[in-house]
Amino acid sequence: MKMSDKQLEIIKATGNILTSSGVSGLTIKKLAAAMQFSESAIYRHFESKEEIIYALLDFLATNMDERLTASRSIKENQKEQFVRLFQNQYSFF
Repeated sequence: MKMSDKQLEIIKATGNILTSSGVSGLTIKKLAAAMQFSESAIYRHFESKEEIIYALLDFLATNMDERLTASRSIKENQKEQFVRLFQNQYSFF
């Protein structure tokens, strides 16, 4: 899924809220406040909270796959690859 810059900004803010407040703490109202948007502005980019969460999951899966593929192209032994991948994942989150 190709995302606009605003959509990417929204899903990153969503990730921050989910990290600090969990799924039950994620509301469009809270998301809009965190981004200093109106709630209607959020709905211009996504139809629902569920669509935002799906976009976030898709983003994370794609991003993880890209980093995994990149780490495989580096000539290291398996242990070094695993450590690099873990460090990369840790710094991403």
